[in-house]
Order: sequence, then structure tokens, then C-alpha cells
Amino acid sequence: VLAYLGLAFLSIRSLKKQTLITVGAMILLLDLAPFVNLIYPYTGVLGERVLYGGTLGFGLMLAGVVQLFSRKEKLIMPLIGTLILMGSYKVISRNFEWKDNLTLFSADAANCDRSAKLQELHGLYLRGEYINNEVEDWKSLAHQSIQAYQRSIAIYDKWPIPFHQIGVIYHYDLGQMDSAKTYYQKAVELNPRFVIAENDLIQCLRDLGDHLGLSAQFQIKVDQDDSDPELWNMLVAEYFLIADLEKAEITNKQFLALFPERHEGLIHQGNIVMAKGDTAQALN
Repeated sequence: VLAYLGLAFLSIRSLKKQTLITVGAMILLLDLAPFVNLIYPYTGVLGERVLYGGTLGFGLMLAGVVQLFSRKEKLIMPLIGTLILMGSYKVISRNFEWKDNLTLFSADAANCDRSAKLQELHGLYLRGEYINNEVEDWKSLAHQSIQAYQRSIAIYDKWPIPFHQIGVIYHYDLGQMDSAKTYYQKAVELNPRFVIAENDLIQCLRDLGDHLGLSAQFQIKVDQDDSDPELWNMLVAEYFLIADLEKAEITNKQFLALFPERHEGLIHQGNIVMAKGDTAQALN
């Protein structure tokens, strides 16, 4: 960001001269503007193969440098030769990094260690490597994926996806439910409308047998949207399972008032009355 701002300052300061270097720098800066974390702290990434404007701007800047030395014949050819060698080396070395998505994002994550998005993508492809292929040491890749997501969070901790993805690895891959629960909860806290994270959190709570946590989660969802009868049904059931008969009864009355045609409410009512010890009323 500092390098970007510094180049922008020098370009604007020299804009009246309208040299190739100045014009090229302005084109380069405008093309990169959406991706340098100035406007929004969590931007996407763009492959260099589609940086047409940036490539044009960089090319004009190089042409401007060559132009500066054009009158010095002894320097011009070595300069051009050096530029060709540097470009050739970069093209060849970059081809090795493009072997597959994992090698590409491993290299880019190392080179751009302050990009939260690149660290997230690195974690994604590390997990994909052992999910999509037979890998003997898959647990090592799982932990590397978690570390990549944690680096993304360290850079920018207001984006829910890395938290959710760490939860997925702990939950479905490593079977560490308590750790998964913590990360799922953080993802849902950051984005209460993150449906996939909500569903994974509910499944994790079920796997843990955490009925208190399930009742709290279903209550949040009902408070957000009370039009889903299944949510009401599950909420009453969870209150019943944690033996909070008062909340179960109150919630079930709301359930029956909203959805009188649903037979589950009548069944819940009978179970609650029976749990209170009034078998005769429960049969009614």
C-alpha cells in the first residue's frame, strides 16, 4: 500500500510533464486500484494474465526508461538486453508455479503475505489437495490449511469465510468438534445470514449432543425469521430435551398460534403435560 501511494504521489506530481513513465504509472495505478486494500480491506485477487491495463502501464514505464537512455548508445543495448533477460527469467520461473492451483497459490501466498484473500485461497487449495486426491499424509495438509486460514484471519478478522472453513476442517476432516464449534460460532457472529455456516454449526452441535447450544441457535434463527414451522418444531423439541419445560410450553403455544394445522405442536403439548406428571390431561 505504501509503495502504491508513493508511486501515485510521484505520478500526480509529474503529471504535467506527460512523459511515458508518468502516463504508464497512472494507467498501472488505476488498473490496480480495486486490489490494493485502499478502498476495501478485503479485496479479491486478479491473475496477472488478465491485467491488461497494468501490463500496458508497466510497458509504457519501461519504454520511458529506455527513452531516457536512448541518447547514450553504449548503455541502450545493455539496458534492453537486461530487460529481456529479466522478463525471460520471470516467464520461465512463473511457468513452474503454474503447475497446478496449489503450486500457484502456494507461491503467491508466500510472495503476497499481507493479502488475506490469497492466504484464504491457499488454505482452500491445500484442503482440496487431500479431499480430491489419495494423500497419505493428509492430516499434515489439513493443519497446513488451517494455518493458511489463520494467517488470513490475522490480516483481516472481519471476514467470516476463513472461520467457517477452519470449522469445516476440524469438524468433518479431523473430528475435533469443540474446535469446530468455536470457529463456526465466530463465522455466524460475523455474518448472521451465513446459512451454510449456520447449518454446519447446527450439525456440529448435534454431533456434540449439545442441546443447550442447539436451543440457543434455533432461538436466534426464529427471532430472525418466525415463518418457518420446522424451526419452531425443533426449538420446542430442544427446550424439552434440556428439561426447560417452561420455555418449551411458552414456545409451543407460539408455535400452535402461528401454525395451528401442524400436528407436531399438539404432540409437544402432550409430551410437556406428561412430563409435568398429568397423564390424564396429556391423553386429551
